Amino acid sequence: MTRLADHAARLRALTELDSTLLVEAAAGTGKTALMAGRLTMLLARGAEPRSIAAITFTELAASALGARVHRYVDELLAGRVPEPLQPALPNGLTDAQRQALSAAADKLDELTATTIHAFCQTIICSYAVEADIDPGARILDATHAEAAFDAVFEQWFRRRLNGPARADDPIAALSQYDPHHVVGTLQALARFRLEHRDAHTPPADLSGRPDIDLVDAVADFRR
Repeated sequence: MTRLADHAARLRALTELDSTLLVEAAAGTGKTALMAGRLTMLLARGAEPRSIAAITFTELAASALGARVHRYVDELLAGRVPEPLQPALPNGLTDAQRQALSAAADKLDELTATTIHAFCQTIICSYAVEADIDPGARILDATHAEAAFDAVFEQWFRRRLNGPARADDPIAALSQYDPHHVVGTLQALARFRLEHRDAHTPPADLSGRPDIDLVDAVADFRR
């Protein structure tokens, strides 16, 4: 087997399990395989799957990482050493490592391989009362969030139009006087409110007579 130029660095990542390491490499050089190998070596050392958190940026990367760990464990227990693990296991598993992997194999679903957002959501939902959130809340990607917004807005708008309207209802007034743009206007306001949760209308000063002020201003302009 040809030894790679970064063999020593790969060996460190697989064997220095008590160290904090930064792995930098170009795309396609095997970072995911190396990280899966490091997780597998942690399991072989006796780490409980539930005590390991592998955090990635994308769901695809998280899924690939978890799948590789499962595959590496299965191959090792079958007597084969996956290529990424060969620098750390040139002679295969020791009896202690095999015993630890066998114990971990039945609990691999407890290993956390997920995105940053999903990991944070799990932590927050575990303390939903303290965080003052709905325990059933979940994170949506941009496409699903947009679809959810449109569905909720449509349901709300239909309820407002089908229900009894007050004479001073601004939505009813918009629907009557600007029917072609009322949906777009309300959606823009809703999106603004979604992005700026603390936004509110400025207080209105109703103590004066703006109608008289307008008449006087028009008179001044005419003069």
